[in-house]
Parts: sequence; structure tokens; C-alpha cells
Amino acid sequence: MSKTIACIVMSYNSSSFVEETLDSILNQSRLPDQLIITDDFSHDNSRSLIRSWFFLNSAFFDSACLYFPDIRLGTNVILSDALKLVSADYIKPMAADDLLSSRYFEVLEDFISINHPDAVFTDSQLIDQNSSILHHMDHSISWMYKHILAAGPGFLQYSILKLMYIPSFSAIFSTSTLLLIRNPNIFLLEDWPMWITLLHNNYSVFFLNEPLCSYRVHPAQITSSTKVDTQTAKWLSADKETIKSIITSYESKLPLTSSFILFIDTILAKSYSFLFSSSSPELNSLLVPLFLRISRVLRNPNLPASITLSNYH
Repeated sequence: MSKTIACIVMSYNSSSFVEETLDSILNQSRLPDQLIITDDFSHDNSRSLIRSWFFLNSAFFDSACLYFPDIRLGTNVILSDALKLVSADYIKPMAADDLLSSRYFEVLEDFISINHPDAVFTDSQLIDQNSSILHHMDHSISWMYKHILAAGPGFLQYSILKLMYIPSFSAIFSTSTLLLIRNPNIFLLEDWPMWITLLHNNYSVFFLNEPLCSYRVHPAQITSSTKVDTQTAKWLSADKETIKSIITSYESKLPLTSSFILFIDTILAKSYSFLFSSSSPELNSLLVPLFLRISRVLRNPNLPASITLSNYH
């Protein structure tokens, strides 16, 4: 049975990219059933651009609305408010500077209708501020979810706790799941604790091996810019401390054997990252199977994290 899908677009000072992002949703082979566009009190002309686009295109969607609060709320808070407006089975949250492949919702609808997952994330690519595709190696962690996710729960837990390399921008979630796992004490950096909660509590998480999203890397994004307003800087500082406490608490509850595996995984990942980035393609072809084999030997089936890899197309 087919599932309904809502798309929530979150904008903050996104005037350079928001129209292109919205067009990537409009040009889908299968439109989302519900479109919610938010703006977190931008200082640029994002809201006027969004209103103009919405006036021209909202009729193409079964349900569409704008949510523009009168104060700055933070990404996580504004998403929580937008979730109250959702009536669909699944939710695709996305930033107003990222792009979707034209088949994103078509492929994901087929996948979730068959597998009924709590969350699915897909392969992806990086783009620059001019929407030009960047080579995967330009992104220091892109190799991980292509090669290391197959290494099993031990390596996966390390990655979630220490590196956060699951591309959250590509993910779609069950509405009921997303409502349950959100942390109200985090304003901006929600991804880390969200994936920890999903995996630790054995929610069904799938990786769809098809590049269906583009993540934009540009100087103005919060994670790259050193010029952030006072409120954003305050939230970033608070979020980092909150996430650190979550990780510390999580690690302290792991059995000794699991902690040892995570420690070994840390050494493996750092060694692999160094060797991979400085090696020739020929040497990499030998290193990848070697490191995967070592990690599989160390994997512990009793670790709480689990993930399913899929070659579904």
C-alpha cells in the first residue's frame, strides 16, 4: 500500500539557493503529498522569495503551507512546530540550500511501501554554491558510508558517536518515529542524538544505495561560517555541550566488550582515514577489503546498533 509523504523545507538566510531547492521539489516525478516551507526569521529576502514561489506553485501540491515565526527559534524548534502540521505517513525534512534528485520521492515511496522503515538515508553527492558537483574525495568523510557501513555494528557505533557521517540531509522518516525521537533541548545540531536514539533503540534504519540528494557546501552555511549571530553562537555552544553529555552517557552504559570494540574501531578508522586519503587507487583497492575484514572479525552481534544496507534501485 502506498504511503503519503510530507516535505518540510527549512530556510534561514537562504535567498541564494531557496528557489532552486523548491524547484527541485516541484520537478519531482512524484510530488510529495504535503509541502511545508518554514523560515527561521531570516535577515535577507528569503521570505519574499519563498512567498513569490509559493504563490506561483503551491496549487501543484495536494496540501501546501508556509510557517514564518516572528522570532528566531532554531532549526530543531522550528521543525518541531512544523511537525504539528504534518498529516502524512512519512516526512522528508530538508534545508533550503540542498537539492533532491527528480526521482527522490518516487524511489522512496516504492521503498517505504515495501519495507515500512522507521528511517531511510540514501547515497548522495556534494555540490558547491554554483550547484557544480564536487568529487567525493573533496569531502573527508564521504568514503565512509560507501565502504565502512558494511563493516557492521561496531564500526557503525563509532561513526555515529564520533564522526556523524550518516548523511542526514538525504533521510526520510516515519512521522510517528520522528515525533518520538526528537530532543527538545537541542536547537541546531539535532543529527547526532537523533541517530544514536534510532540505532540504540533498534529502530529499522535502511541505507538506499542510490545518489538521490545533493548537499551544498558554501561559506555562508552555519557549519562552515565563522560569522554567526550571537544567538546562533549561543545555540551552537549549548548544543555541543548537550551532545557531548549524551555521548558520554551512552558510552558509559555500554558493556566493557563493546567499549573495547569501539576503542579498536577508533584506531582502525583513524588509520584507515589517513591511509585512504594518502594512497593511490591501487593501494586503496587492497586497503578497503583489509580494513573491512578486520572490523568484521571484531564485530559483536550484541551491540545495540543495527542497520540494513540495500542495493535497491
